[in-house]
Amino acid sequence: MRSHYAELQDITGVYILAGKPASPHPSQRGAEPKGGRGRSSRDASIATLYVLVVLSFIAWGLLFALAVNFLRDNINASATYWLGVTDQQEEGTWLWTNGERPRISFWNTWKGTQDKEQKDCGTIGPGGIWNAARCSHSNRWICEKSWNC
Repeated sequence: MRSHYAELQDITGVYILAGKPASPHPSQRGAEPKGGRGRSSRDASIATLYVLVVLSFIAWGLLFALAVNFLRDNINASATYWLGVTDQQEEGTWLWTNGERPRISFWNTWKGTQDKEQKDCGTIGPGGIWNAARCSHSNRWICEKSWNC
């Protein structure tokens, strides 16, 4: 677990550093970039935003992968668990219990969902595949715990 925590700290450090615009090298200060100052400033802002979005997605994906690997290694591999995601408010619009939409998901797209109007709670089964299930089913559950132990 400590190695995973160290990886998360590294990712966070990369993300924070990426958010700070780099000051120009002293030899480049005062030089007129190609396209004029206004354009280069705008292009740099767009490039910085793009880097932040990509790094954010990569960091979130890696964080999610670490969580999935942790679950895979520490839970009953043949059981089904509640995910904490539901589409009870609007059919097909899945939300976490905190109201946020999942940024990434692993829904079982090969399985036809019969009675999908009655399957409003998300589960994770063997292999990490997500499925819609009736909220009245009995499944195992996992408690979320803060990293500040």
